[in-house]
Amino acid sequence: LESLSFFVLDEADRMIENGHFQELQSIIDMLPKVSGRSLDNGAEIAEGSHACETISRIQRKKRQTFVLSATVALSENFRRKLKRGSLSSKSDTLNSMETLVERTGMRADAAIVDLTNASIMAHKLEESVI
Repeated sequence: LESLSFFVLDEADRMIENGHFQELQSIIDMLPKVSGRSLDNGAEIAEGSHACETISRIQRKKRQTFVLSATVALSENFRRKLKRGSLSSKSDTLNSMETLVERTGMRADAAIVDLTNASIMAHKLEESVI
């Protein structure tokens, strides 16, 4: 996993439903943290410690994480929370998009592409009785 270049989570809306995808959580837990601030198992590492030194010596590729969903809606303050780094959830489970993004190690300057239309209703929708 150290040389993983792309991590793609498709159907992210399904992955954040309660009780689903325990396997996904175990995979995410095995991914190396991009920031170098924690071990793969989530334990915190003190700055300058031997473990941190060992991890920083490993030649890792930068990993791109893609979270895809056709139906999920992000909260209005999602981008603001991401930039502040305050996506932390009190829960350890994958129960929200914010938790999923935090667990995958998304950076504060991540590009978010939202193709959702402001209006869900089609412009030329006609109603008829059959």
